[in-house]
Amino acid sequence: MEPPNAPDLQSILAEYQDVGEHMRFHADARFKILTLFLALATGLAAGALQFPSVRELAAGAGIVAALLFYVIERRHSETWQSLRRRAGEIEERLGLGHYRSLPPGRIITSTNATAALYVGAVVFWVTFLGVA
Repeated sequence: MEPPNAPDLQSILAEYQDVGEHMRFHADARFKILTLFLALATGLAAGALQFPSVRELAAGAGIVAALLFYVIERRHSETWQSLRRRAGEIEERLGLGHYRSLPPGRIITSTNATAALYVGAVVFWVTFLGVA
């Protein structure tokens, strides 16, 4: 027997829909932010190559940008994972299996690939400073 304050089926389904929408939002935002970062990094690199007097400034800005964008990426990824867990809890309660049937991430995941891009950017800018 359900406790008297247990949510009804309609509110559980509404939460499930909301969780799914938030998951899509965070997944979409991650790649929009990555696109913005790549455009910024490309602009900084082009500026540094075209105007040698700003190489150190561009490299410093590139390092800071990579670190800041990585922090934003991690937050979106952690939020998405939390939402996925919640979707799985709701599915278990309702006997559904969409999110629960997704294969678990291993080593090669979009999160790790994105992290590698940000780490690669920091390595690039540090190397760029060393060459200057």
